[in-house]
Amino acid sequence: MNAANIDWIIAGIFMVFLAIGGYACRFFIKSAADWTVAGRNMRKFLGLSTARAEGMGLVSLALATEIGFTSGFSYVGLSIIAITVVPILYGGTGFVINRYREAKVVTVPEYAQRRYSKGVRIVTAGILTFAGILNLAIFPIIASQFLTYFLNTQPHVDVMGLHLPFVPLIMAGLIGLALLFAYAGGMVSVVLTGYIQSVMMAIAIFIITWLVIRQVGFDGIHKTIDSNFGEGGYNPFVSDYFGPVFLIWIVLQVILGFPSFAPQMQKLASTDNAKTARQMTMIQSLFASGGSLMIVGWGVAALAVLGPVASGGIDSGLYPKVVGAIYLGQLIPPVLFGFVLAGMLGAFISVVDSYLLTWSTVLVNDVISPLVRKPLTPKNHLWLLRICVAVIAILIYLFGIVYQPTETLLEFIILTGTMMLGSGILLIGGLYWKRASKAGAYAAVIFCAIIPIVNLILKRTAENGEVFRAQDFGLGAIILAVLFFVLFSVLFPDKKNKCYSV
Repeated sequence: MNAANIDWIIAGIFMVFLAIGGYACRFFIKSAADWTVAGRNMRKFLGLSTARAEGMGLVSLALATEIGFTSGFSYVGLSIIAITVVPILYGGTGFVINRYREAKVVTVPEYAQRRYSKGVRIVTAGILTFAGILNLAIFPIIASQFLTYFLNTQPHVDVMGLHLPFVPLIMAGLIGLALLFAYAGGMVSVVLTGYIQSVMMAIAIFIITWLVIRQVGFDGIHKTIDSNFGEGGYNPFVSDYFGPVFLIWIVLQVILGFPSFAPQMQKLASTDNAKTARQMTMIQSLFASGGSLMIVGWGVAALAVLGPVASGGIDSGLYPKVVGAIYLGQLIPPVLFGFVLAGMLGAFISVVDSYLLTWSTVLVNDVISPLVRKPLTPKNHLWLLRICVAVIAILIYLFGIVYQPTETLLEFIILTGTMMLGSGILLIGGLYWKRASKAGAYAAVIFCAIIPIVNLILKRTAENGEVFRAQDFGLGAIILAVLFFVLFSVLFPDKKNKCYSV
């Protein structure tokens, strides 16, 4: 095992400290609003930290190192787009953010009812919840595999005389920790864990990057990219991994994904005012994208040191997803190893408890509550939120047990993210286009959801599933959703136009 006793002590102290903080958060929870949006009192620096933490999750490490290992630095061009488009369009101009924040809604589906109809709210929320849980479901299994190879543990452990596989055990432990913090203090706990984790991971990323450069060097990284990928290691347009269709898909995903991603919008709703939300968006995008570029470099270094072919009995399909963990486990010295391990645990908790909280909020507030005749009491509302958090946690654990990947991490995450983009289309259209109608809103959310699902099914059931490329289905879903949103809004206008800015 790579971890020394001092590393376990450091990680243990960190978890105890975090647990005490998470438990203390429960005293701030007086209502469902406190639990879901922190009473709308999150200020600038806490907001920046907790938003930045979302881009530094444990799965983000696995994703970025896999990208570097399989495609070199061709991802840099995409990061530059993310660095420029989101901060300028949303953070700089206040596009969407100002009107959304001033509407004082908790979720996008809540806005959908005000602007369109109750039916649009329920359908949008149902699709968002399904897509969000599917998107989240990959996190525990990937994080568990990453930690297993980072620690260099045995594939099986003996527990009370039983010979059990290690990955399902650590997956249960990770989900249990995230569930504990979500229960402890809701969004208040998310803000706290995100703040602590973001500080730790920011320090760790800089130190690890320095170690990587010292071991491999810039020249070694360049030679590795040149020998394995050629020009495609830098130019995404000629990359075997990306290509023009993939690039257009990701660019549209970045632009439409911002107002579609419920955890992000819920954090914006938690801020004290629209100005804080804009500042949080602008700076978070810069920090997250910069950190991702460094982590992509770790994947290239792993390719240089460990080589492109798996060894030691590791499955060839799993190898790109865990090669970063293997490399980091060998690179990082004691003491720093414990610090990084603690940061990884915090990274998983801060992201997953945020997502558990968000999808339970959307499910309860926007699917269940509109369907029940009698309004929920504050106490019953809070308990129902907690029950849904537990149910979602169980579902993502079961998914991890049966999940068999047929695509890369990036493809799975972006494809399931595409399923959510209909909510962003109806939000932007509703805020800025007076003629947007509920028929157009239905078309947008349904087309964005159905086409990616078809791709996921075909890849797993068709005889030649690999021919059904995720980027073709994902880009097609976005284009058709926008076209039919406009077409159906024009052909089937609402009888009574609501105020489009709400």
